[in-house]
Amino acid sequence: MGNQFNHEYDVIVVGAGIVGLAAALAFAKQELSVALIEAHKPSAQFPLLDEAIDAKVVAITRASENFFSYLGVWQDIKASRYSPYHHMCVWDSVMDGIIHFSAMDFFEDNLGYIIEQKVILAALLTGLQKQSSVHYFWGEYLADFSFQNGSQITLTNGTKLKAKLVIGADGAKSTLRKLCHIDSAYIDYQQVAIVATLQSEKSHTKTAYQRFAQDGPLALLPLSDENLSSLVWTTTPEKANELMQVTKNEFGLALTRECDAILGNLTLMSKPLMFPLSSHHAKSYVTEGCVLVGDAAHTIHPLAGLGVNLGLLDVATLVEMLALKSDTVQKRETHLKHYERQRKTHNQLMIWAMSAFKQGFGSQNALVAYLRNLGLGWVDKHFSLKQFFAKMAMGTLGPIPQCAKKNIQRTDSVKKNAII
Repeated sequence: MGNQFNHEYDVIVVGAGIVGLAAALAFAKQELSVALIEAHKPSAQFPLLDEAIDAKVVAITRASENFFSYLGVWQDIKASRYSPYHHMCVWDSVMDGIIHFSAMDFFEDNLGYIIEQKVILAALLTGLQKQSSVHYFWGEYLADFSFQNGSQITLTNGTKLKAKLVIGADGAKSTLRKLCHIDSAYIDYQQVAIVATLQSEKSHTKTAYQRFAQDGPLALLPLSDENLSSLVWTTTPEKANELMQVTKNEFGLALTRECDAILGNLTLMSKPLMFPLSSHHAKSYVTEGCVLVGDAAHTIHPLAGLGVNLGLLDVATLVEMLALKSDTVQKRETHLKHYERQRKTHNQLMIWAMSAFKQGFGSQNALVAYLRNLGLGWVDKHFSLKQFFAKMAMGTLGPIPQCAKKNIQRTDSVKKNAII
């Protein structure tokens, strides 16, 4: 950890979530000086890695796994609790349409991983603490951003910081995005997600289950224990409020019925958490001296578990495009515009796709339900279509930066002049 305070840095990263930590670590490994600003104190931002399994989990794709390997943190993640899943089962609650995915069908070891959020945060923070070029500003808030011969940040305590580039990774309600006067297109899905840890009567057999109901999708995601799964139950605010009021046993019974008892009787192992669902997409990812990544730039419906993975692809793309000998501000701005074009296009396609899935599987129209049922069966019988959806789930669809591809050996050949 950097001991000597310095008001000028190569890069300032705002936000210490998974995407922000990944960005800070990626640039620190290029021997760039990095300032990391986070509104929360470390004790609040990084829960203890105790035996209690966190209800907040992340579905990690193949591309994200490769990027974590590039950053040098994947082995630390694997050494803690993580759960690869080998199969996926998706079915319709209205009719009998069903799709089965198996990693073996695509010559893959698995389809992805279910990992607790706190495990990933801890691994990234450990990686950052090995870097001597990082200075931390915990519990600090942004007051102002300006660009005058460099990016300038003012904190609410009066501290002024300057850098060649500021990266906004401070979430869907990004303060930096507001300070940069970047507008965002917003969609309220009028749905709520309930998350919790469950114990099942039957083993999950390393299978991710997703059932599409009229109120929204319900997902059971396998954890490291064969009888523990993570729940993501999307439903209406009214039904969610009712579920949050019932007893533990009543919740388990309702959930068991809702997912057709696919894993036998289900029991709550954690207090269920509830949060509203929406999506937004920034109209610009780049302004002079500032670039947005992750939820600061876009959020998406969680039914495919792509949110964090899209943010990590933002960072991987940014790192790759700026890992060039850009010795002028003009060249750097050109690379940032290239980043914006590529990532904004890909993210918009994913947002549209998830919105279409949400509308199609949430429709109560009899004709739509019939066509949906036919479509599920048709996709299940056609390998090329199954492969397309499998690639989407594994995060290997679309432009993938080299550092998020397989067999990456990270090097430190790109040094401090990478973005100067």
